[in-house]
Amino acid sequence: MSNPAFLRQALAATVFLYYLAAACPAAEVDRSGIAAAPEELAKIIVLKIDDDRLALDRDAWTKKEDDKEDKQDNANIPIQVNVQGGGNIVINQRMFMGRGGNRPEPIGAFERYMQKVSPNTRGNMMSSSGSRCVVRRQGDVNGACEVDTAEGDFVLKLSEQGEQGRTLQVEEDKATGLTIRLVRPATKEMLLLVQTPYGTVSLTSVLGDEVESLVAKNFTELLKKHPGKVQVLLFQSLRAFGPNEPLSPWLPPVMALACTGFGPAPAEIVKKADALIAQLGSDDPITREQATRDLIKLYPQAVHHVSQAAEKSEDAEVKMRLGQVLAAHPTIARTRDYVVKNKLHEDKTYLREILGGVPFFKAAARERLTQLYGKDHGDDPAAWQ
Repeated sequence: MSNPAFLRQALAATVFLYYLAAACPAAEVDRSGIAAAPEELAKIIVLKIDDDRLALDRDAWTKKEDDKEDKQDNANIPIQVNVQGGGNIVINQRMFMGRGGNRPEPIGAFERYMQKVSPNTRGNMMSSSGSRCVVRRQGDVNGACEVDTAEGDFVLKLSEQGEQGRTLQVEEDKATGLTIRLVRPATKEMLLLVQTPYGTVSLTSVLGDEVESLVAKNFTELLKKHPGKVQVLLFQSLRAFGPNEPLSPWLPPVMALACTGFGPAPAEIVKKADALIAQLGSDDPITREQATRDLIKLYPQAVHHVSQAAEKSEDAEVKMRLGQVLAAHPTIARTRDYVVKNKLHEDKTYLREILGGVPFFKAAARERLTQLYGKDHGDDPAAWQ
């Protein structure tokens, strides 16, 4: 782990931004256009943090299509194929690929994704030359996916039709590294991440005339300096379309689970949580709704306590709303195996770094350390050594 002095200077209360954003119910997520097939897109855009760099996890791309229905659907997609000497012919994939198919992944995943987000397509085209394969489909969502298995190049471009259309572009190659671009021209919004192969990383957010740019020598350092902003600006934006964030000790949901997912929360947090849980059963619908939102914000500081309340509650209304609270933080549930495997909830050095550098989790980290040490040594991380 990095030294606590660095984290005390680098980690800021921006982590709280994540939990403010998470207060929006999951039902409000726009699942139209590019975001209409989140599970399929999550199989194409799989991110990992490797050697302190953000990169595509190519090992996660499936090499075989196990779903017979997907095979049949893909086989009958009409495709325009470039041929030597000029001109085009239109055939289906079964004719083009032959029995069993030989498309490199994630081309197959891309085609299954496009079938769901834009079933009425036109101008479909596939071209293949040596190790390079390119597929383009046009419709309500225009898409293109290009893979070069020899060079390691990957390009994915998705764009929605209409004035409010969004664009998502992901590119990775050996020369330039990884680029992720999200654009909504109508509202002058843009998010751009550039991770070079060996050097710096930058994350730029544009909203109208407001521009914010974060720069670091590598992605791990960027995440340590600005955990909340990276979570909200980059990962939460991507998750709205389907892709999940790569797991790291410095993701806010991981810190939440490590500090509060395996034992009692601080007494003052428990008191607040219990008061809000009691309000979930109020006769006043406005009170119930506000308590739900407040508990969503508080949940990361009392994961174990609120989860236990959800399991034990016998009131149907309260149980339903506690379920909404847990569902508003899907990444916390997804990180449990990661935290347990790396024993982050038992890593005293890691927890001391959180105690000294992340104000939002200060009380929770102190409570967790007290459980591990058997004694409370206060707010100074040095005192715990």
